[in-house]
Amino acid sequence: MKKLTVLIASLALAIYTQDVAKADTTLSCTTNDHRVVVEQTGYSTYKYIAWDRDSNEPSLVLKGGHREHSGGTGDYQVTSYIFYNGDYTYQVSTNGQVGNFSVIVSHGGEQIYNQECN
Repeated sequence: MKKLTVLIASLALAIYTQDVAKADTTLSCTTNDHRVVVEQTGYSTYKYIAWDRDSNEPSLVLKGGHREHSGGTGDYQVTSYIFYNGDYTYQVSTNGQVGNFSVIVSHGGEQIYNQECN
C-alpha cells in the first residue's frame, strides 16, 4: 500500500511539474494601443502582461488569472482569460474563431475598452 501511495504521489508530481515546465506564452496579441501577452504560470493560473504600443517596459502585470471555456468545438470556440485588479476586470477572449482575440476591460461591471487584436 505504501508503494502505491508513493507511486501515485510521484505521478501527480510528474504531471504537475510537466504542466509547470510548459508554462510559457499562451497567447500574444497587439491592439491599436497595446501589446498583450498571457502566460501560463502554473496549473490553471495565468499572468497578464500589457505594454503601451511603443514601450519596452510593461505598463501592467496581473497575476492569478484563470481561463474559462464558454463552449464551441473545433475552429469555433469561445475561451476567455480573466484577470482582476480592484474594480477592473481584464479579459482576453476569442471572438468565436480560434486565434482571433479581443482585449476587453471593464470597470465596476461596465465595459470601458474593447479592441480586437491585429
